Amino acid sequence: MNEHTARFISTLIWQAIIVVTILLFSQELQNLLGRIAGFKAGGAEIVFQKAVSETPETASVDSPALELRDAAGFFSLRGVMELVNAYPRLDPDEKATRGLLALETSQQHTWLVATQKRVFFILDDKNTREAKNLIQISVPLNDALEVDTALNAEGAPVFRIGSTGFWYYSRHRLGDPKVAAEELKRFLRGTG
Repeated sequence: MNEHTARFISTLIWQAIIVVTILLFSQELQNLLGRIAGFKAGGAEIVFQKAVSETPETASVDSPALELRDAAGFFSLRGVMELVNAYPRLDPDEKATRGLLALETSQQHTWLVATQKRVFFILDDKNTREAKNLIQISVPLNDALEVDTALNAEGAPVFRIGSTGFWYYSRHRLGDPKVAAEELKRFLRGTG
């Protein structure tokens, strides 16, 4: 066997290993890619934030939280807390204790609602209200210790709690990134 044939066979073996690995871990890779909230390349950062198409079990249609909205149709603080309290997967000793409106635009609100055990991310816009999938994710408070804030490539303020991926926030609600980080940390500690 000459050197070219050996390289060719070696390349084929590595390609076969990669294909087999992708096939064996395809579901895990698909889940991972679906959770990627953004990436940085060189000096550019791209942030993706979208409503999930499949949501965890949310409050039933008959939940009183569905009626607790402001004049523009957005859920009030009491409404998002009731929404979390009606969440079927809450532990019996778990209850919403506080909320923070992080993003406030004319089209969308993003709330953080904390219980004794976790923090819920609630995306409130026309689409999530119609689909009744306002609760996007929940993160155990033990995993929510790290808070990052920044300005993305377009200059929009974003934050990340733990490994959630970046979420947009409103400067008029939380301030510049350094101030926002402290505000989010106070909220997570229950002192804000």
